[in-house]
Amino acid sequence: MDRGGHNLAYQPLRVEVTPMTQKFGYSGKSLAIKLGVRPGQQLLAIDAPANYAQMVAPLPEAATMRLGTWGETNGSAGLIHAFFPIGKCWRLT
Repeated sequence: MDRGGHNLAYQPLRVEVTPMTQKFGYSGKSLAIKLGVRPGQQLLAIDAPANYAQMVAPLPEAATMRLGTWGETNGSAGLIHAFFPIGKCWRLT
């Protein structure tokens, strides 16, 4: 104990780990549902984080996802989820 009477004994830190496939947030809905991905729709994620596929799973039936980067993405998609790095300026033309 310290001079103030506080117990200084080691207390283990308990951390609960939530698998990425579980639902996030207070709504209880998956990220794909929150984004509005519909069955059969193609989702294009531009400059997404490395674990994005795990975050958005599971996709609705027959929905597909592809990853792309700025300037290297061709084709179309029913839904585009773009990520903008902090500190970079983007000019849309």
